[in-house]
Amino acid sequence: MRRILALAALAFTLMLAASSLHAQAQFGIALPFKTEGSDIGLEGRVDIPIGSVRGLSITPNVSFFFVEFGTFFTIDGNVHYTVVPSSGKGNNGLYVLGGLDLGVASYGGVTNNEIGLNLGGGYKGDIGAVDLFGELKFVVGNFDTIVLTGGIYF
Repeated sequence: MRRILALAALAFTLMLAASSLHAQAQFGIALPFKTEGSDIGLEGRVDIPIGSVRGLSITPNVSFFFVEFGTFFTIDGNVHYTVVPSSGKGNNGLYVLGGLDLGVASYGGVTNNEIGLNLGGGYKGDIGAVDLFGELKFVVGNFDTIVLTGGIYF
């Protein structure tokens, strides 16, 4: 039942994101580091501004972590709000974030799914044709961890 609810929440987030998608969406790649287990990963994300609300965006992402045993990945749906805008384009500047995290751990044929709450913030800055970002996120749930992420938007 929890798996069905998690997939429904993910589908809802993706449908909402697709309905809000317009020319200003940015695709990004990143290197996340989680403190629980000291694991590094690879992440893909999309930053989708919400309509005419300046500073507000939906940012779904998928992170695959390189763990010692088994596999671990997360699917996140976050909302970013820029609290201190920079002079650059779009939603650049200092932002806060909140959202949901679906963590999936698998080892020896056993899979464990957990939903957590994301709380954090970051900075996104314009360096010409691309934007760089750094983010600190606290994940509260059964897979409690702190995630430090740095990456680039195209």
